[in-house]
This record gives sequence, C-alpha cells and structure tokens, in this order.
Amino acid sequence: MRDKTLDLQLSLERYKGESLNSIQYKDLDEMEKKLEISYRKVQARKLELMQQQLENLKRTEKMVEKQNEDMYNWLMNNEIYRRQQEAMTELKLVEERQLPPGVVNEFPFLLQDMPPPPIGGFLSLLPSHSNHRDPDCPGCNYK
Repeated sequence: MRDKTLDLQLSLERYKGESLNSIQYKDLDEMEKKLEISYRKVQARKLELMQQQLENLKRTEKMVEKQNEDMYNWLMNNEIYRRQQEAMTELKLVEERQLPPGVVNEFPFLLQDMPPPPIGGFLSLLPSHSNHRDPDCPGCNYK
C-alpha cells in the first residue's frame, strides 16, 4: 500500500512538472502525448459549455424580445383606446354645444350621423399664428 501511494505521489509530481530529472526521453514523450490528449479534452468540454451558454443566452434574448413586443402592443392598444375615449368625450362636448338643449334627448339618432372630430381636436383646424410676437411675454426674447 505504501509503495502504491509513493508511485501515485511520484506520478502526480511528474504531471505537475516536478521531479523530471530522473525521467527518460521516451517516458517524457509519452507523458507529453497524454497531456496533449487531456488538454484537447479540456478544450472540447470548455467549448461545449460555452456553446450551451450561447444557446441559453439566445433563448433568453428571444424571450425578452417577445416580452418587449407584447408590452409595446399592450401599451399602444391602451394609448389608442385612451385617445378614442378622449375623442368621444370631446365630440360629445362639441355636439352638446352645437345642438339646442333637449334636441339630443329627443333625437339621439342625429348624433350617429355626425362625422368624427379631427385627430388633433377642433382647435387643430384653427390657423396658427407663429409670427405673432408679444413684447410683454416674460419668457420670450424679442430683439
């Protein structure tokens, strides 16, 4: 048992690169080949693990992209719904101002034939006066 332990210890020292003075050329050559084979196995396993990590990252990337797309679609649908509700509210306010009181209650079908308001609201139809300059405007620098 003691001899076996000593042989293993000596063998381990040789593979670590220690106590190489007493080893013959043929034994060194054989040891080198074994080390090269072991090194290639380590490289192959390392490459395999890196490829698995890459595949996992690609799957994660696709899942995150899908979640982002779903979230974007959900937000856009909610924004469209909110804008439709605002447009309907604005349309009702405009219609109530244009029709005499009581007409809406007596003739609700009149509101169904009215065209929808412009996308930016009725104020967007008014001309903008970008050339108008107010010298009394505290935030404006006109010289």
